[in-house]
Amino acid sequence: MMAAHANVKQAAYDALVLRRKACTACTPHLTNPARHQAGRYDSDQIGPWTLWQGNLSADVLVVGEDWGGVDTLEDYEGRDPADLGKFQTNKSLVALLAHLGVPIGAPQTGGPNVAFFTNAVLCLKPGNATANRVGNPACFATCGRNFLKPTITIVAPKLVVTLGKRALGAVLSAFGKGEAFWKAAAATPVPAPYKVGQKPTLFERAVTMPEPFWLEPGIALGAVYHCGSKANMNRKGRQEGDWARMRPWLIQKRETPREPRQSPTGFAPEGAMETTERTPQGGGVADAASIASPVAQKPASGVRPLTMVEAKQGLAAMYGVDVAQIEITIRG
Repeated sequence: MMAAHANVKQAAYDALVLRRKACTACTPHLTNPARHQAGRYDSDQIGPWTLWQGNLSADVLVVGEDWGGVDTLEDYEGRDPADLGKFQTNKSLVALLAHLGVPIGAPQTGGPNVAFFTNAVLCLKPGNATANRVGNPACFATCGRNFLKPTITIVAPKLVVTLGKRALGAVLSAFGKGEAFWKAAAATPVPAPYKVGQKPTLFERAVTMPEPFWLEPGIALGAVYHCGSKANMNRKGRQEGDWARMRPWLIQKRETPREPRQSPTGFAPEGAMETTERTPQGGGVADAASIASPVAQKPASGVRPLTMVEAKQGLAAMYGVDVAQIEITIRG
């Protein structure tokens, strides 16, 4: 039973990756890695950053704005370089995650795979555009709805950390929590080095919120400044505190019990589960084994298993039907 649930979780992720590979929603503004040079530098992960940290049972999930441009993808052959000096963001992340008690090494060095990294926008900007912003705001909404929220739902971390305002906005929009979050931020005491009477921005308050904001039951959201070169210059010495304040959130008793969460693509690989979906019209049968990604056949070691409720919710979300219309049969 446990192995079957673990396989369902891996297969849910693999199916989401296949959806990402087929997506053309932001074309021609951005380029899907699967469509650049016929996918030569693409992978079986949701995005290039996940090749560095992609643990589906991670307690900490980090959301960046975007990965970079098509030229960067070619220059580094589809993944982050082992030399941390190449990207200030990666160099800073290794140090800052240590303040959460999450030790990781540099990319491609065989370090611990204990976190999960993804981006608010998964497609690539034109040229060597690592430092430039994604120009089309609609891409954040589209990618957030179709991929960011499902990824967070599948991983089900204890803590989601967003790097910068745009990554935070993408997560809040995807989960419909913007109004509640900014209300909580506005109630946060004036952070240092401001004094009473001064007016820090809402985002400046957000990165010092002393208590977790619950994105979903059991999933805390923590906002921090982007840890690239600008933040290293303008917020040096304070970033460590921004991250360290979230460490207790990983170990404290949750205000609300962890509940089953919707998995958007809960397919089981062959030999694990047979899933039958009854459509609202009463016809049509989908066998999960017949449409699961071939990648899902690999062992899912170290993956936190889904509950049966989560598996049913995932299929219901994928097909747009009520959970009551999903039947799952376990074959021994």
